[in-house]
Amino acid sequence: MYISYENLWKLLIEKKITKTELMELTGISSRTLSKLSKNETVTTETLLRVCEALDCDIADVMEMRKGEEIKSFWELFKRNAALVEKDDNFTTYRLTVGEDRYLIKKTNKSANKHTIIHCEKGKIIWEQIIPLGISPVRERTVLTGKNFSEKGERGIVLVSGKPMCFTGLDENGFVSAKGAVRALDDIYVMSAAAFKLFEPKKVTE
Repeated sequence: MYISYENLWKLLIEKKITKTELMELTGISSRTLSKLSKNETVTTETLLRVCEALDCDIADVMEMRKGEEIKSFWELFKRNAALVEKDDNFTTYRLTVGEDRYLIKKTNKSANKHTIIHCEKGKIIWEQIIPLGISPVRERTVLTGKNFSEKGERGIVLVSGKPMCFTGLDENGFVSAKGAVRALDDIYVMSAAAFKLFEPKKVTE
């Protein structure tokens, strides 16, 4: 069993209180806040401060859960992501992690060694190279524009399979799995393999 503070993050969203404001209201440190974010043990005094500041009961901020603690974003996605829709290009999911919300668009077709994913001019483009003798054929398909998620949501484009490469990442609002977002509307774009190791980063500005 393990302790989960997911209820706390949901409560903050409901009350429109940020994590920074929670620290100011309770006097807890950023280190303690980090421990709460990771479902690590904190003192009873800390929990009492949080409950007093939010005018709530202990059950409103924490609960005991059975099984092993989920430690990675990939595990959270597999267990908790909610299917939103499926169209020609994507299967789309929503996922809430703490106070952060994500819209994840997973490509239906699988990339291969002849696939290049271009992130350019506000669009994500799938380029498929078809080897035909001396002159290969290049087919380009626009997968999505940059602004596909709702306000307050983090956008992630998850490319199934293993493409040859990505272009335009970590610039112009398109971010790699290891990159750092600079604005709230930046979009993560990554392969399935990179997604398994992905840990979201906060806005750097």
